[in-house]
Amino acid sequence: MPLGPQAQAVLTPFLNADPTAVLFSPREAEEERLAARREAASAPLTEDARVRRRAADRRRPPGESYTPDTVRRAITRACRDAKVVHWHPHQLRHAAATRFRAEAGLEAARVLLGHSSPVVTEQHYAEVDRLQARDLMAKLG
Repeated sequence: MPLGPQAQAVLTPFLNADPTAVLFSPREAEEERLAARREAASAPLTEDARVRRRAADRRRPPGESYTPDTVRRAITRACRDAKVVHWHPHQLRHAAATRFRAEAGLEAARVLLGHSSPVVTEQHYAEVDRLQARDLMAKLG
C-alpha cells in the first residue's frame, strides 16, 4: 500500500540500512525497555527480583516482528488497563476506507484496500459518508 507524505515522515526515523528488516521489533523494544529500567534502578536487585527475573527468562521470548494477533492483544490489554471502551485494530481499516471513499471515490478506496471487486469495498469497508447525508438533510430540512 502506498504511504502518504505524513506517514513517510513519521516512519523515516525508523528506517535502517537493511530494506528487508522489520521496522518495529518486539525483541528490540523489550531490550530497550529493560536497558532503560536497569539504568533507572537506584539499588541492586533483591533476591525476590532475581527469582522473578529467572521466572521471566523461562517465558517465551519476544518475536522478531509483531503479528496482527500480538497487536490485537496489546490493544485489548491497553484498553482494559486504561479502563476505556475496547476497540479493534480493524476499525482503523474501516475508518480509512470510509475516508478514502469520501475523498476519492469507491474505485480509489477499492484499489487502496487491495480488493478485486468494488462490491466488497462498498458492502464491508467503506461506509456511506454520513456527514454528507447530515449536511444534505440540514439544507433540505
